[in-house]
Amino acid sequence: MDELKDFGATALDDTTIQIKLKSKCAYFTSLLTNTVFYPVREDYLKENAEDITKSSWGNNSDVPYNGAFKVTSVNTKDEVLLEKNDEYYDAKNVTLNSISFKVMSDMDAQTSAFEKGDLDFATSCNIDTINSKDELKKQSWKIDPFVCNYYVLINAGDENTREELKDADIRNAIGLSINRANVLKALGYGDNAYELNGLIPKGIPGATGDFREEQDAVEKLATYNLDEAKAIMTSKGYSESNMLKLTYTYNDNTMHKNVAQAMQASMKEAYIDLTLSATEGEAFFDARDKGDFEICRHAMTADFIDPMAYLSMYIGSTTPGNTVDDAKYEELVAAANAIDDKTERMNALHAAENYLVGEQHYVIPLFGYAEPYLMSSKVTGVTHSPEGHYQLAYAKVEK
Repeated sequence: MDELKDFGATALDDTTIQIKLKSKCAYFTSLLTNTVFYPVREDYLKENAEDITKSSWGNNSDVPYNGAFKVTSVNTKDEVLLEKNDEYYDAKNVTLNSISFKVMSDMDAQTSAFEKGDLDFATSCNIDTINSKDELKKQSWKIDPFVCNYYVLINAGDENTREELKDADIRNAIGLSINRANVLKALGYGDNAYELNGLIPKGIPGATGDFREEQDAVEKLATYNLDEAKAIMTSKGYSESNMLKLTYTYNDNTMHKNVAQAMQASMKEAYIDLTLSATEGEAFFDARDKGDFEICRHAMTADFIDPMAYLSMYIGSTTPGNTVDDAKYEELVAAANAIDDKTERMNALHAAENYLVGEQHYVIPLFGYAEPYLMSSKVTGVTHSPEGHYQLAYAKVEK
């Protein structure tokens, strides 16, 4: 394994690291909480240099650990067993002696196992089943805020894209034609989802409060307005007998299908004939990264808690899935990140999002949401981060 050169990080002593940056990065400390910065023991890294690049290397029960629990057994088709790490720095406050992670890919099976009392905490559940049973509703648990958005990405920057999609007015009409209230009904997530009017979801700090709420209080960047959508489409020569034909691509599962069908019905009223194309997950993500689509499904959580987690997705021609390719947008973002004052920087990032979503309509926000989990009433002390990571170090289970 090649060693990094000019990395910019130096160990000053046993407990201090000095990191030098090439440019300003106001959110750098937030970046350090990302999993890519988790420590890897040097001797283990050198001994396993060839295997460590493989996705399966972490499935060994003898890998180094430094958390509240240590892995004792791994069976990726059945169960992963952990036991308390007595060498953890705060071991005296860890009350669980062991954890059994059951491997269950089927949501119905996992929900059923929770109902039977075989699971204390279920993280992939059938929301329809939860909504239909009061006892399960009482035991539902969600990460709140969970900084996850769901939106439509328009292929506007690729040289091979449709000419119609290079027209900002057409892109605006697409967004205006989508009835988000109907999309939420089709989604069926209840209060686990909300209409999203910008790229950045709720839960990301802004100048003085929540970034999304700050902008929405001034102006919502994406809304439903059928009359305006129809007026735009009519001005472009479209009508009920001459519809704009587009293909919407998504990875095939029930949730995405329900959202797509609600969009299809809504957009038809604005003279947009939407063909739905569902593909297998890996093929979908590969095509999206290559820009091989007209309009497609997109969603993401934040790797770090700053608006740049989202805005940076559409900077750089080599960024996978970047079909925006707009020099002005990149200039707005760069100018914002050169500002030292927090309030001024956030206001400048608001301007960048406004340009991306509110003026150019490169992305069409639909909703923000959180996946509902099921947690037994016997369980307490589970914490979480806005990125969607839950922490079991201080969890307790009543006898």
